[in-house]
Amino acid sequence: MSIASLLIGKKNSTGVPGKNVRLINGVRSAEYAYRASEYSKLIQHRFVSTDCGRIQSMGRQHGWSIIDRPSELAQPETLTEDVLSHALEFMDSELPEPPEIIVLHFCNTPAIDPVLIDEGIQTLLDEPEWSSVFSLCKFDMFSPVRAQKVIDGEVMPFVDPKHLPEANSLRNSQGACYFLDFSVQVLRRECFESMDRTDTIFKWMGKKPKALIRDARVFDIDEEWQLGVVEEWVKKHAQSSNTGSHR
Repeated sequence: MSIASLLIGKKNSTGVPGKNVRLINGVRSAEYAYRASEYSKLIQHRFVSTDCGRIQSMGRQHGWSIIDRPSELAQPETLTEDVLSHALEFMDSELPEPPEIIVLHFCNTPAIDPVLIDEGIQTLLDEPEWSSVFSLCKFDMFSPVRAQKVIDGEVMPFVDPKHLPEANSLRNSQGACYFLDFSVQVLRRECFESMDRTDTIFKWMGKKPKALIRDARVFDIDEEWQLGVVEEWVKKHAQSSNTGSHR
């Protein structure tokens, strides 16, 4: 079975300018994905899709195949699923055997536990009922139950309390609240091929994703305040020094 790794990230980004190549504990953000993928003993092929010359240069140094992302797929409004469809077509044209399992990495996700990548791959190899494996972190403080929105200056519940009769001010009154941290995303090929038929915000998750719950509080970087949190995790786990190639 062909197993490939795909790293995606564009040059220009909103929220945190240059977030895909920002220095995190002295290492470029995208570099963590390169290293984590190369730690895997199961990944056979590696691709990076980007319009960023620096990310491409890093990919060449690591010996990855470069997918030159066209400008129309590197805009602020570009959907991830369109980038993935373009990348799958390229991988199919380059590989002797189309990839059946694809490990997806984002350049703005440095807090990766590389051991979990092979754990996710092995799950799909051993348990055919799952369409994908995604890592999540627990964030009860950000539960939709506690979220608010502002309309004409007035504070209003983001979720209508009528739909949550048991909810109260306790953080976990509706059960634990998890968010995808995007550090581990292991997908069957069918996830790429069925994105237009998937009823979820993240259309590449497939019909039956399995949770890989991390004992961490990390996330992909989209705001400046997140940089410190992610860097602290990276320092604690010494990612910059011990995540290397173990193929």
